[in-house]
Amino acid sequence: FLLLLILLFTHPSFAQEERDLSFNLETKAHYGFIIPHRTGMKNLILGHVKALEVNYDIPTYGKKEWERLYNFPSWGLSWYFADLANPEQLGFATGIFPYINFHKIRKERFLFNYHLGWGMGYISKAFDRKENYKNTVIGSKLNAIIGLGMDAAWIISERVSASLGISLTHFSNGAFTVPNIGINIPAANLGISYHIGNTNKNFINDN
Repeated sequence: FLLLLILLFTHPSFAQEERDLSFNLETKAHYGFIIPHRTGMKNLILGHVKALEVNYDIPTYGKKEWERLYNFPSWGLSWYFADLANPEQLGFATGIFPYINFHKIRKERFLFNYHLGWGMGYISKAFDRKENYKNTVIGSKLNAIIGLGMDAAWIISERVSASLGISLTHFSNGAFTVPNIGINIPAANLGISYHIGNTNKNFINDN
């Protein structure tokens, strides 16, 4: 919450009146599972993974050449929290990361997007030789988090949109500490987004 406030009040749009604040606040609910990609992981998977994602999303309108070149992507900061369905050996996972969201298809009331992000992650239950020796997938609490996904979004009104998509979230420490098999979480997600700021901005096209 504090980080969100910092972003709001340090956004460059505050510097000039003509660049007024405009962003999307998005929430996504994820439902997925941990992939047992190595022998010995199945005993750690006790149920489905339920996760929450909150995005501070900044749209682009073509003021810079790369924005027009990549069909006006949005970018921002994402917070992710997941219950790994094994409180004794895996606990919960959380992370915060910057991302970029590309609009592959853009229509008046429909968007098809794919996004990617990378940042800092945390696993509450890491491997311990005495206390948590069955957790052979993550050797440290501090990890990297990588988020990939795609979704279809429907624009309900000038401020509200809803989305349905799939994602893959990865936690790993890059073998800085072993074991480091990593945790891969594919999931389906359902999201709702609310636009705050000017809704009358026009895209700058360069034919």
